[in-house]
Amino acid sequence: MKVKSSVFQLIILSAIVPLLLGAANFYGTPDKTSKNKEMIVQIIKIQSPLAENELIDRAQTRAEKFRAIPGLVQKFYVRRGGEGAYAGIYIWDSKESMMAFKGTELAKTIPVAYELQGPPEIEISDMLFQLRE
Repeated sequence: MKVKSSVFQLIILSAIVPLLLGAANFYGTPDKTSKNKEMIVQIIKIQSPLAENELIDRAQTRAEKFRAIPGLVQKFYVRRGGEGAYAGIYIWDSKESMMAFKGTELAKTIPVAYELQGPPEIEISDMLFQLRE
């Protein structure tokens, strides 16, 4: 299980690091032509008593509903280190899409679905630009 988890982390990190760090042209300046100027990165950090495989099963069961959310460009499921420490990293096309999701039944079911221990810690950032289209 340790090797599988490490591979899972590596795949997630290799996919998200370029999105979070952004990009620069050859001279180190931001790409002003990026189509993603208004994109939002939302990180929701949770603590859950669920075993990792159970959390993944629950997330996969709900994945189709997340794919249908208007304005959700991507969602990453990550382990943060430490037992029961996970996060969802959402990439939104706009702040309006993110706020609209907040009021949905799917958003309201997150604490129960993952048996959260305490309130989530939420970080919201504007994406400056991204490395890859």
